[in-house]
Amino acid sequence: DIFSPDRYRGIDYVVVGQEHATSGVFITKPILNHLYINGEKIKVSRFTSIIGKIDAEAQANILYGSIKKMQFYLDGHLQFTDDQAPFIWSWNKPELIPYKHTIKILAYYDNSTVYDTITVRKIL
Repeated sequence: DIFSPDRYRGIDYVVVGQEHATSGVFITKPILNHLYINGEKIKVSRFTSIIGKIDAEAQANILYGSIKKMQFYLDGHLQFTDDQAPFIWSWNKPELIPYKHTIKILAYYDNSTVYDTITVRKIL
């Protein structure tokens, strides 16, 4: 019988509406656990490692409203504010000793903020 409930056993799905989704910002470059040389992704690595300069990039998923600006922080210090997509900060300051750094990108929209962070090791 095609109307039997037993006939349709299989994959269940749950509808998720916008009321269950959240806004967020996502660092798209550098990617976690990759090696970059002068901004080019070379290979998967044990750590996120950067040799030379790199453009840190982010995208936002905002459910309501629009991005007013994104701020790029390095070890807690504001480095750059960008108010237009694509949201990019060029990190070209040389680091002579390999050191762990934290990149934090904060997105402002309406009366709210969202952020993402990544820890990297950088030299040159």
